[in-house]
Amino acid sequence: MKHKAFRWIPAVLLAALLAGCGAETAPPASAAAKPAGGKQPAALTATPAEPDSMMEPETENAETPRITEQIAAEPPALPEDWEQQVLTEWMAVTAVTQGESYAPADRNESFTLRLEKAEITGTVTVSFIRETYGSPQIQSAAETRTGELNAGAVTGWDGEKSQDWNLTSLSEDGRSRWTISMMEDGALLMRSTGPKKGSTVWYLFRRTSAWDDIGFSAIPRRLWGTYRAGDESAKGIKWMTFLPDGSCCMSVEWGGWNGILTGTAEGTQARTEDGTELHFTLTDTDGRPCEFWAILLNDDGSPSGCSLKYRAGEVLFDRDTRPVYWKNDSPELTLEP
Repeated sequence: MKHKAFRWIPAVLLAALLAGCGAETAPPASAAAKPAGGKQPAALTATPAEPDSMMEPETENAETPRITEQIAAEPPALPEDWEQQVLTEWMAVTAVTQGESYAPADRNESFTLRLEKAEITGTVTVSFIRETYGSPQIQSAAETRTGELNAGAVTGWDGEKSQDWNLTSLSEDGRSRWTISMMEDGALLMRSTGPKKGSTVWYLFRRTSAWDDIGFSAIPRRLWGTYRAGDESAKGIKWMTFLPDGSCCMSVEWGGWNGILTGTAEGTQARTEDGTELHFTLTDTDGRPCEFWAILLNDDGSPSGCSLKYRAGEVLFDRDTRPVYWKNDSPELTLEP
């Protein structure tokens, strides 16, 4: 008993000596035990980061392996033969801005969307062309971006939803976005958003191959623009302009008289062995009407000739030939006399 009583004295003195030297005592077994989940709360396990050279490689937990791969995004639900359906040229039949809907042709504008296959899988080259038709000049602006195919429908300004896929393209500075998708009736819907409030514009497109057949404008699409006579020294019509809203104007020089004739398409077309005749109602600057005027169109919609009868004083202009006309593709070129 005497030996047992003095056996704990050296242990107490050793513990006091170690405590005075700054050594830490081992924690109780209950405090050192980990929770049942095998991981401690983040607040308890967070420690200051150490240099890479001092860190030891971590060992993976066989029961809870670390996930290093991201879950793949859901592929877009593209329609069958989507390249044949989507990758083509489209023209806007309706535009909606700030709640107002209008037909671009009524304002002598056109918006063309051209979609082409890109080299990278899942992307499409998107070109958006805006043309403003004047007399006789045309102003044109185009922008090309790369679009990415994504899953998800687009809800239009009228609440109607598109198919369950969309094509999204950003501008170079990332401040403008185009979102494109196909409606159930085959039309193409595009939402254009910019950095400013109220800059969102909606466009509804149809295939350009169907444009002339559906009759969105009084004048065929391929005829929009200004044409000059191939022989500038010849008398007759020097140049003529056709606008999407159905109006037209031309510069005429004949027998010492020259002036501008303006008018609108009557909507009357006649098929002849030489092509299609499109009839107009024309008047001069004094309001005197032409007796007859028609433009003869080739199969591609370009003009191949015209017929004009106009009385100015005692002179009767009778133009019934097949002059050569070429389209003016230079907006900066002024054709007015």
